[in-house]
Amino acid sequence: MCGISAASITLTAANVGALAVSSRGAANGVAALDPSGRVPAAQLPETLLNEWGPEDHGLVAWAFDPAVASSTGLFPGSGPIRVTAVRLRQSAPVSRIAWHATGYAGGLTSGSWAALYDANGNRVAATGDLSTATYEPAEVHNGGGAAISSPLASPTLLAPGVYFIAWRMQYSTSAGDGPMLLAAESSAGAPPNFFGLNTVKRFGYYASGATTAPASISVSSMLNGANRFWAAVA
Repeated sequence: MCGISAASITLTAANVGALAVSSRGAANGVAALDPSGRVPAAQLPETLLNEWGPEDHGLVAWAFDPAVASSTGLFPGSGPIRVTAVRLRQSAPVSRIAWHATGYAGGLTSGSWAALYDANGNRVAATGDLSTATYEPAEVHNGGGAAISSPLASPTLLAPGVYFIAWRMQYSTSAGDGPMLLAAESSAGAPPNFFGLNTVKRFGYYASGATTAPASISVSSMLNGANRFWAAVA
């Protein structure tokens, strides 16, 4: 097979088109994986190491670096389903959905929920009712706001891919009881929410929604809303 014949043959990596063990973790070689199957930080390019990432803030994945968001938060509206996409580059366990609230005095009512959907719109995990003590995000009254989150009813292991964080917050609009959430620049009536040469929509909404997280959402029917809310999974 290798064009070598002898009574006793010792093959090298090159003979069989393999990489030598010495190339593992070496310059111009291949990355070594740690016990969790991830590339160690020491083997990543410095341009990546010097950037802030979700893991630096106790998160698994986020929509974008929240430091570049607009300073003034936005209300998600009472009733619509808001959607923000996140991207996982590797498998990871998740147990919470998070937002950043610039203010929240409590007041979510029954019919409020949050859930995770895969790229095809199939639900993979969900919280319980956000109006209950177990799932309602904490109040926020400090300057600058704070991260708020809700636990998933059951933690789940996500494979690499695109996921949609969807949520519906039902509250009294007259009293403004809903959380004011961090968002990207959203001044245009309909800013671009998908980019490049594919049709992955990173932000959107549905004008109305069910009182509990549906088993699936129609990704193609997602509306191109003006508010690009920051959201994350942890």
